[in-house]
Amino acid sequence: MSNSPFKAVIWDLDGTLADTEELHCQTWRIAMAAQGIDYSRAEFLADFGRTTSAVFREYLGFDLDEAELERLTRWKAQLFRERMAQELRLLPGAEDWLQEIRGQGLYQAIASSAPMTSIVAVVHALHIGQYFTALLSGLPLPRSKPDPALFLQAAEALAAAPQDCLVIEDSVFGVEAAHRAGMSCLVVGHRAQAVVDAFQGSVGDSHCRAIPDMSASGWQTACDQIVA
Repeated sequence: MSNSPFKAVIWDLDGTLADTEELHCQTWRIAMAAQGIDYSRAEFLADFGRTTSAVFREYLGFDLDEAELERLTRWKAQLFRERMAQELRLLPGAEDWLQEIRGQGLYQAIASSAPMTSIVAVVHALHIGQYFTALLSGLPLPRSKPDPALFLQAAEALAAAPQDCLVIEDSVFGVEAAHRAGMSCLVVGHRAQAVVDAFQGSVGDSHCRAIPDMSASGWQTACDQIVA
């Protein structure tokens, strides 16, 4: 029996379920260095949550040939997958939340800016596929987060109205996308409070709360903060 005011939960993947920040930073620096660009950690963090193609276009030019953009996007994903087996792990507390949410009978989806090949590879490597009704990639969409289209697609896949969905995110881009989709949001990870402060500083109060450590806060407790 669910004690949640929500009917569905939509997870981002990188930085919320999977502890992939360092792995993505390393592979982005390799990919950019091959293009003659010294890509700093600060630049990586500013871009975190956007699609690979959107980042490449910004740094390499919006007139970049489509075939070359596709090649670079696939290569970046390949670099990530090659290093994934040795470095990938779930964020602390994430699986407890997945189990508790499923136990309450709520549907769950992953809605990530990553390519679908990478999403599937990560879900398989972490052995968490049984928790999800749908996996969605924002890569084919014309606009990446903060555009709300990906989260709205996820709500449709879960047969839930946007206002009945809770998004779990870790980036300002993702939080803004949830807000624009009409969804509440929990921000997790060590930068959670900074992300919430940055977002609410621009839009005022919203249905958005920070949970820096999922292992220290149960799902129901975190969920209650949204409606308090």
